[in-house]
This record gives sequence, C-alpha cells and structure tokens, in this order.
Amino acid sequence: MRFRFSAPSPILAPRARAASRLYPLLLDRLIRGEVIFKSVIDVGACDWFYAEALAHFFPEADLLGLELDGGRRYLNLFRRADLGRARARALVHAGRAAEYRHSDFLDLISSDVPVGNGPLLFTFFFPFVSRDPCVAWGLPPKFADFSAMVLHACKIAGQLKREVWVLSIHQGEWEGSIAQGVFNALGLAARKEVILPEDFREFWPAAYPLEGFITRL
Repeated sequence: MRFRFSAPSPILAPRARAASRLYPLLLDRLIRGEVIFKSVIDVGACDWFYAEALAHFFPEADLLGLELDGGRRYLNLFRRADLGRARARALVHAGRAAEYRHSDFLDLISSDVPVGNGPLLFTFFFPFVSRDPCVAWGLPPKFADFSAMVLHACKIAGQLKREVWVLSIHQGEWEGSIAQGVFNALGLAARKEVILPEDFREFWPAAYPLEGFITRL
C-alpha cells in the first residue's frame, strides 16, 4: 500500500472509514460472491488500516497481514507494525482469527499459511510493480518485482491441497498493464476489472482508474 500518511492521528479514523467503502467496492467487483474464501493472506498490509473492511467482506476467513516495511515510524513514534498488530488484536477480541506480521512475503512458506481446507486468497493492494516508485519510497528495487511475488504465491499453492487464488489492485492503466503482463507471462488467465474514479472519488484520493485482477492458481 503506497498512500503516504506520515501521522496516524487524527488521520487513521477517516482513512479507515474511507477504506470501509473502497475495499468492499474493489473486492465485490472482482470476486462477485462466486467463492467463499476461508483464508486471506494480505501482502503489503501497511498498518492494516483496512483490516476491519477485510473482516467484514470475508466473514468466514482467517486473516493474515504481511508487511515488509513494518518498521516505518509515524510522527508519534508508533511503527506501522505496532498499529497493524493492534488492529489484528482488535479483530481477535471480536472473535475473528487474525494476525499481522512484520515480514517479507517471499519468506513465507506453506506451513505459515492458516490451517484450513477451504479456498485461500492472496491479496495485493497497490503493490510496487516498477523500480522508480519503489526506490522513491525508500525500498530496494528488488521489492518492485511483482512477478516474483506471484511466482511465490504459485509455489505455495502447489504445496497446498486447497483452492488458491490471487487478487491484485493497481493504480492506473500503466501499472495495470505491467500486472497484466506478469499474469500473461506466467500463463495465468486473470480476469480484469477497471474501477473508474467517479466510483470512489467522494471518499478516496486517487486521480486515476484502479485496475484489478483475479485468477485461480
């Protein structure tokens, strides 16, 4: 997630409210209620300000959020990981299975996946897909390798005896075209949806269409 908010308070509450509208919109356009997911692994979870939105949209799923850059601090000295873990704990207190980890998705192994037999979904909301934005954010360019992330999801899927899907959301046509190229190169028949700014501009600050993809591995 790449929207820069340097101070979590008082921004977090409005941002979570906006997420409660944006994320269900994106997920509904792509999933269409066709699959009931039992586990969701959210890659690049930032401080998981949208965790509650995920929990509402996936009422039967165990949730796991992963964030590589979890050590990034806000002006009040809290880290992304501090906030992400607090949100996961809030969901646990509400009776949900949820966990937030400050870790690299590429280090995830199949035994780390929440136990279950139902469909599993990997979500990538606004991942880096090109070098320059990644470097500008202060991360090494290797973390802009979207192909490596999808390949890793495929590797994990091959080790599990369950249905596995990947969903990704991207900013603008250019990033969407890069993601489409990755799916095509890997032989994955990803369905594409374009969400226009007029559908979300009242509550989310993005000037470009959002492009989403979903595919079964």
